[in-house]
Amino acid sequence: MMNIYSGFFMAAAVSAALLFASLPVSVWAAEARTVSEEVSNGTEEAEDGLTEEEDVREDGDEEQTGEEQQDTSWPAGPAIVGEAGIVMEVSTGTILYSKNIHGQYYPASITKILTALLVIENCAMDEMVTIPHEAVYMEDKGSHIALDEGEELTVEDCLYGLLLASANDAAYALAIHVSGSIEAFADLMNQRAQELGCVDSHFVNPHGLPDEEHVSSAYD
Repeated sequence: MMNIYSGFFMAAAVSAALLFASLPVSVWAAEARTVSEEVSNGTEEAEDGLTEEEDVREDGDEEQTGEEQQDTSWPAGPAIVGEAGIVMEVSTGTILYSKNIHGQYYPASITKILTALLVIENCAMDEMVTIPHEAVYMEDKGSHIALDEGEELTVEDCLYGLLLASANDAAYALAIHVSGSIEAFADLMNQRAQELGCVDSHFVNPHGLPDEEHVSSAYD
């Protein structure tokens, strides 16, 4: 049982990771000037016609080179080819990098992560799943493990097919096993997604085959 969990979460972690290139940031500071006792609260003008704050800024600018001025800007961050991407710190949810994070796209087989989560939360691993007719004769079935109508597998075996082979027939069979229909399972998916904090997602199937109403985002 633990092999499924470990393999699933390791695969999800590796596929989601982005590599950041660390860039040095130079910080400069001008030496503090001693304010004349004749100037009170830093608001009176000095003899050169500048306020004390402006005088300090002017001196600092004279000492600073062009290279140092350029280095004080924060780096723009990495560039990615994908249309959207995000890196978040897991314990706080702090966003470390973002690009079009709320844009809605077809999640494809990433959908199966949510399907697997719901199956694990609602089933025992040794429950028997009977493969329904629709799972075998899906239109545009895509990736599958050639399940036969009426065949019986454990939930655990179906999860192996779902997560290792990205099997759409296994996803369909598991959804029917959990909720009785694809529509009911999709409702369960949307409810769970909202509970997890998703704001851009809407699911209509358990496998991720294209549908205009089946969308998610990098943030979700």
